[in-house]
Amino acid sequence: MAVFHATMFYNPFLVSLLLLVLFLPNLHITDAQVGVCYGGLGNNLPSDQEVVNLYKSNSIRRMRSYYPVPQALQALRGSNIELILDVPNNDLERLANDAPAAAKWVQDNVLNYYPDVKFRIISVGNEVNPNGARLAPFVLLAMSKIYDAIASAGWKDQIKVLYLI
Repeated sequence: MAVFHATMFYNPFLVSLLLLVLFLPNLHITDAQVGVCYGGLGNNLPSDQEVVNLYKSNSIRRMRSYYPVPQALQALRGSNIELILDVPNNDLERLANDAPAAAKWVQDNVLNYYPDVKFRIISVGNEVNPNGARLAPFVLLAMSKIYDAIASAGWKDQIKVLYLI
């Protein structure tokens, strides 16, 4: 006589799939939350306006830019594309040690375009290794200075300042 145990039928993949199928209808997802990173390094790239038009034509509603580019920010005006904008790592030390420089960075790269550009997050310290990297000590200080500039402009509840990798 064969003896069967419940563990003989246990397949982690099938159990996960079953739970996912049972759980998905309860999520009430009405809109895909797709975002695409946008960078300007390369050859033969489309113009910033063509990129924004491509996002819009494909219903991509979120963008991440690794550095502020005035032409790209200008192209995003009125697009309703939510933006994560990174503070370039080569600016971290200067912004961490100089509150007026941080306020100017925010003015030049955020406030001059807001609210026509939908800034969601200002990301500080992209890919900075917290263990021993030369820039690591400046991330928190730069975040603080950027946050203070956003807060003093009255936008701390609308624009978040985070460390994203």
